[in-house]
Amino acid sequence: MKMSVQFKSVRSAKGRQEVGRTMLDVVDKIISFESGELSVDEVVVLFQELVDSGLAWSLQGSYGRVAQSLIESGLVKTAPL
Repeated sequence: MKMSVQFKSVRSAKGRQEVGRTMLDVVDKIISFESGELSVDEVVVLFQELVDSGLAWSLQGSYGRVAQSLIESGLVKTAPL
């Protein structure tokens, strides 16, 4: 299965590096989450990032279900429509 993530166009090399570093940070956090290494607060921060970026709905289904549960409990916020 092939996964792709699309980013908005970034003009400068520095901007591309920042987007790349941000994505690597998220991947590192996901790996830590999968390994059970994150505190509850860190899980909430991770899922807030995933919801804000839209990745929560693009990753495997369990991420969307956890995100939805955190939203329903009030720990993660969605952007107003």
